[in-house]
Amino acid sequence: FAKDLKATGIPCDVISVGSTPSCAAAASFPGVTEIHPGNYVFFDRQQSATGACSEADIAATVLTRVIGHYDDHFLCDAGSLAMSKDSAPQDGGFGTVLGSPNLLLAAVSQECGKITVHDTVGKKRRRPDEAALPLGSLLRILPNHSCLTAACHPLFFVLRGDQVVDVWRPCRGF
Repeated sequence: FAKDLKATGIPCDVISVGSTPSCAAAASFPGVTEIHPGNYVFFDRQQSATGACSEADIAATVLTRVIGHYDDHFLCDAGSLAMSKDSAPQDGGFGTVLGSPNLLLAAVSQECGKITVHDTVGKKRRRPDEAALPLGSLLRILPNHSCLTAACHPLFFVLRGDQVVDVWRPCRGF
């Protein structure tokens, strides 16, 4: 496209491309002056579902705490203000628990989330095991859409393994 513009005499000094899948698929961008990689730095469940990354590539998680036990779900303190309201087409949820794909953040209110337990075969809901996740248990939720999730937080805690090695303050003001 830039070549066509230049051929007609229209200057094209900036050649810009972007999207997370493009950045994940290409090793270089010859002739491009800028890229807009979307959520490439974090990835998320949405990108994993499209094949742009694996679930192991997802770098953004939200730390939450189990705050209640109910007959059909756990309650956690990560709601839409922590996760966003983007649901996932693959399961209708708002995130999954890192390392426990059978734990689905199935519903969110403003400040709380319902985590349901599913068998990994048919996604049939099971009764939560309170002993497995006692009150106060910490969980890391993989977000559906890390752009919106990241925008919900004033600080990003950078981990190496389970150790916090840095704290980033995101730029604000678009």
